[in-house]
Amino acid sequence: MSMQDNIPNSIWDALTPEQRARFYIDKRLEESGWVVQSMNRFNPRASIGVAVREFATSTGPMDYGLFINGNLVGVVEAKKDEEGHDITSVEPQSSRYANSAFRYGSTVAHIRFAYEATGVHTIY
Repeated sequence: MSMQDNIPNSIWDALTPEQRARFYIDKRLEESGWVVQSMNRFNPRASIGVAVREFATSTGPMDYGLFINGNLVGVVEAKKDEEGHDITSVEPQSSRYANSAFRYGSTVAHIRFAYEATGVHTIY
């Protein structure tokens, strides 16, 4: 077994760097009180704070859509840990998602928060 919450080494070793980063991003979101969901289990009112993986936009799926009380308020662009401290290079991608049309409901979302994250660092 590995140190990653008892995930067998054979499974952990088979994960891509992006999947490993998302493992830790999910864990940090959950530790902060967010409910993390996949898009196929989408329920933005499941909790006060819901993070939805691969949330659909008009410019492609964002890594995470952040909902508070059912309202989309933020985006997270996830990158592999090897991106290091220089994840500001993906700010244009986060901005693009924040300014996209969203395939949820009929109201316009006002994105207030755009984050970039690896399994180690998060910036906004």
